[in-house]
Amino acid sequence: MRNHPLDGVEREQLSITDVRVLPLSYVDPNRDLWRCGGYQVWKTDGAITQIFTDQGLVGIGEGSPYENPAEIKIYTEQVIRPLLIGMNPFDVEYLANRGNDSRHNRAPWAGIDTACWDLIGKAKGKPVYELLATDGKPSRQIQIYASAGVQHEWYDNGADFLVEEALRYQEQGYDAFKFRPGTDWQHAGMTLARYVPILERLRLAVGPDFRLMHEGLGMALGSLEAIITDFAPVLEELGFYWFEEAFGGTSLEHIDLFLRLKQALPTVKLSGGERFLERFEAQPWLDRRVLDIIQT
Repeated sequence: MRNHPLDGVEREQLSITDVRVLPLSYVDPNRDLWRCGGYQVWKTDGAITQIFTDQGLVGIGEGSPYENPAEIKIYTEQVIRPLLIGMNPFDVEYLANRGNDSRHNRAPWAGIDTACWDLIGKAKGKPVYELLATDGKPSRQIQIYASAGVQHEWYDNGADFLVEEALRYQEQGYDAFKFRPGTDWQHAGMTLARYVPILERLRLAVGPDFRLMHEGLGMALGSLEAIITDFAPVLEELGFYWFEEAFGGTSLEHIDLFLRLKQALPTVKLSGGERFLERFEAQPWLDRRVLDIIQT
């Protein structure tokens, strides 16, 4: 068993010669891609990082679609590029483990990180997932699910839209559907008393074997405590598969709340950690066995 993905992996002699970023952005003509809570998304971004080497191999990565691609390009090419010229991408841990104080600062380095790993895989002639599997042979298949539920508007027949959307995915062959809690509850007058019948109707429509996953509610119920006492029993009764980022994030200050939530959801998995900036942030959650699914 390897403690690190590169333990026992022979280094190749590669030298970085250039680093470039291709910024991408799509603006929806109707300025209405999707919505959730109190915000509406009208464009989507990307920043493709390319690392060139003296052996002709090019590593491709991406930092984050949630940060400004123009800023990622400027920082990568003006600040990071001079630091990487002449370096070996096999030193990925040394080269890319920086900017961990915020998502904004981490985004450019994350593009470098993934591009270096792409180069390592290409240099060794192996897919990166094989290199990352330190404790056994990795599965070559990943079950996918429909991650959506970002168009139902509680102020405009949202309940019908949510149920119909789930049924469409079911007809397409999906066996699992994750959805968000809809548009701003306060604005639409949504309450838990109104919401529970919608979830019951959804479960009845898709049947008992179709997996349903719910995104976090944050402060929609007025307090985080209400998620444990009032909402968790609903998910348990309706046989939800997982509850993601229950309190609107996976903050260490909420770890005791997560432990109580876990007790309230004996058959529903708890998912979280998508906002962790580095793998070490997952350690206390692993140590205390809080999360069933870590998204990092």
